[in-house]
Amino acid sequence: APAPAASTLRADPARAFSTLNAETLDAAAAAAAASVEAPPADVVDRVHFVMNNLAIANVRARATEVGSLVLPAHRAWFAHYLVAKRAAQEPNYHALYAQLADALADRALWDALTDATYTYLRALLASDRCVTQASERSLLKNLGSWLGRLTIARNKPVLARDLDLKAALLDAYSAGKMIAVLPFCHKVLEPCKESRVFRPTNPWLAGILALVAEIYAQDRLKLN
Repeated sequence: APAPAASTLRADPARAFSTLNAETLDAAAAAAAASVEAPPADVVDRVHFVMNNLAIANVRARATEVGSLVLPAHRAWFAHYLVAKRAAQEPNYHALYAQLADALADRALWDALTDATYTYLRALLASDRCVTQASERSLLKNLGSWLGRLTIARNKPVLARDLDLKAALLDAYSAGKMIAVLPFCHKVLEPCKESRVFRPTNPWLAGILALVAEIYAQDRLKLN
């Protein structure tokens, strides 16, 4: 089918991109774009159209269409697009995007989604903007929820080699970034309440909770 006209790419106004100020995220996305192969412009437009009109009722049909459009060579591009432009800015659609990824039934795509999520989280955590800009903290929380859905909710760990949550909390305590990093960690861990593996007795989770409790007990710590 021919690519839709540009005016049709926003067929669902509710699915328009967020207006969050995302300087750090945009810079990381621009850097990532240099290392991934994007599909032709007409395919990009069609993917945008499909994603703008994605719904629970049509997720399997849309997955079939996305699967036919996104070749293996463009898998990394789609993963970065889905994470940076969708998951980071549209938290209300996380469940829908996860259903799409499931329907695509592509293990390599899941790995690419997870890798892209870590890439953007590392960029946001390293930035000092998260202390002063609420929009950057929102992006961090959104991606924390997304990461939790990709990992904890599926009984998969967040490996220290990818993102060390205890180290992130310690660094935040030292650098005065708790206002951003503690809510982010909360969002990552939120699926633990329904997990079969990540219960309070789990050593990894217990270590993080013990550190949070130790920080909470510190004198003169500003807490929200």
